[in-house]
Amino acid sequence: MNFSVRSKSRDLFAVGRIRVLEKELFDQGRFNRLAENNSAQAFETDLADTKYAPFIKEAGLYRGIEAYLHNIFLFIKENSSHPEVVDIFHFRRDIMNYINRLRGVEEEDAFSPGLLKNLWWTSEILPPIFRRIEYTVSKKYSSVTEAPDSYIEKISMDEALNTFSLKNSGTAVREYYTDYIDIRNLLMNLFNEESFYWEGGSIKSTDWESISLAKEIPQKLSSRGYFKAVSGQKDLFSWELILSRWISSRLRGMRMITFGPEPAVAYYLSLREEINNLRTILTGILSSADSDEIKGRLNLDYL
Repeated sequence: MNFSVRSKSRDLFAVGRIRVLEKELFDQGRFNRLAENNSAQAFETDLADTKYAPFIKEAGLYRGIEAYLHNIFLFIKENSSHPEVVDIFHFRRDIMNYINRLRGVEEEDAFSPGLLKNLWWTSEILPPIFRRIEYTVSKKYSSVTEAPDSYIEKISMDEALNTFSLKNSGTAVREYYTDYIDIRNLLMNLFNEESFYWEGGSIKSTDWESISLAKEIPQKLSSRGYFKAVSGQKDLFSWELILSRWISSRLRGMRMITFGPEPAVAYYLSLREEINNLRTILTGILSSADSDEIKGRLNLDYL
């Protein structure tokens, strides 16, 4: 069997398995039932018949939910002919681990399994990518610990874009990533006095520094689909919610692609949205929020 046939067989298996897993994504009814629980224990009990159950049993509620996402990441890495397609998305977890480590957060309180091997958390030697990140950060700040988290995250994501290629991820994934970065930079421009813009969008990070969306909308942005979603919205504070839901809705179309790397990436990102909703529900329960209020905070546009 030649390489191309083996690759096609792997993708057929991976996509077939992903199609089965997609059916297990929680729908609105499931989220509504979870939001009506009045304690974390009841919330956990309500997950006892779900895909998360064995992971929660092994690692506890918080870590168990995170562990399931990592399990899907490993499945894609092992079974896709282009296993690198989810690396740049999963690396966000390593960035958060790095920042938590930098701020002195204990491993058991913050660590989520990411792209890199877990042992680096307690090692004195950082992985090469973080050594490069620290070198870049040190050009602006005398000490990495003096740099704000937002700047470290910016440098980390720029480095990730140079390290983890999106070349084989498919057009839909590349367009999603471009729009995701654009939306992030757009919101930073609107609401943050000191903004650190990420590379990878339709506008270079250095060009963003001379843009003030409160005064003028660049032509390159006004023609983008996400910008049309907020056109006519005078309340700028509603933009964040609208844009967040718009980018999530892109996952529906990506999941409909029949073959290639897109279904795996779309499922991974949809699952990440699901887990964000679970966190939102659990946070609401712990803060004694009304169930209707919790339901109103959920993002279901990826479904």
